[in-house]
Amino acid sequence: MMRGGVIASPRPKSSDESIGARVRRLRLSRGLSQRQLASSGLSPAYISRIESGQRTPSVRAIRVLAHRLDVTPEYLESGTDIAPGEALELRLTDAELRLRLGDHSVEARHTLQAVLKEAQRTGQREITTRAQIGRVHDFAARLRDLLL
Repeated sequence: MMRGGVIASPRPKSSDESIGARVRRLRLSRGLSQRQLASSGLSPAYISRIESGQRTPSVRAIRVLAHRLDVTPEYLESGTDIAPGEALELRLTDAELRLRLGDHSVEARHTLQAVLKEAQRTGQREITTRAQIGRVHDFAARLRDLLL
């Protein structure tokens, strides 16, 4: 990732790395000590506890650390640069494109169904509606193929 002209070091999968490990990796990749990373309200001891997993940083601490480490708060917190809602919309857009290009495979339909369930679970109406419309278009295309 490049943000502010600084390239982050290679990242492990987000599920394999805790927020503390991510802070430590980013801090070391930038050549910073815990003291250098510290700021008002974020002591070196607090940063040490975050890195060791003894403390979970507050939202404010995540924002300050993200700014000082030159990454997004979303990346620092989750290991991904985009928010979960944006990731869901990206998956939906990909599924819609696949279906529009004629990919009516089980995998494409499964992706659309998974996005629909997640959008319903999280109350994202627009994505829910788009996924439902995508399912209708897919069904109509498959029906048309059967009739022709």
